[in-house]
Amino acid sequence: MEDYGVIRVALQNLVAAMAVLRQSKVLNSKKDLNGEFGEWFVKTMFEGEYAPINQRYWDIKIGDKKIQVKTHAKGSANNNRFSRAKFHDTDETDELITIVFTYDYKLKHVYCNPWSAAREMIRRNKGGDVIYWGWQSDHEIPLKDLPNQALVAVFT
Repeated sequence: MEDYGVIRVALQNLVAAMAVLRQSKVLNSKKDLNGEFGEWFVKTMFEGEYAPINQRYWDIKIGDKKIQVKTHAKGSANNNRFSRAKFHDTDETDELITIVFTYDYKLKHVYCNPWSAAREMIRRNKGGDVIYWGWQSDHEIPLKDLPNQALVAVFT
């Protein structure tokens, strides 16, 4: 039998935590928690700014670079090692950054691909366009080389 009292307290704690994360500007919407964490991580790590709300092709602007961010939090039993990445042949995106967390939000991989390279790696499948993480390995940034180690420490 479920202990609904414990579940209720956990949900209340989650709602309170999300309120703090919204207030701290880590979360912008209620759409996709993983995506929100990843975009905030990239914005904070590289001192960028969020894209306008109606922007289709990129999420974060770092200097003059327009960055598309893909984020995942995968359990160890989940063998999917790809991101959905919509192919487009415009100059609206400069880089694709893929953030991979473990299921409990430990930072595992950060890939930073020039969009021209990412575009070559995207496979146009019936179920949607994808880019495999293994194909991005030449563009992986070692965690120790990321510029904001205090932020990395939050996720390690």
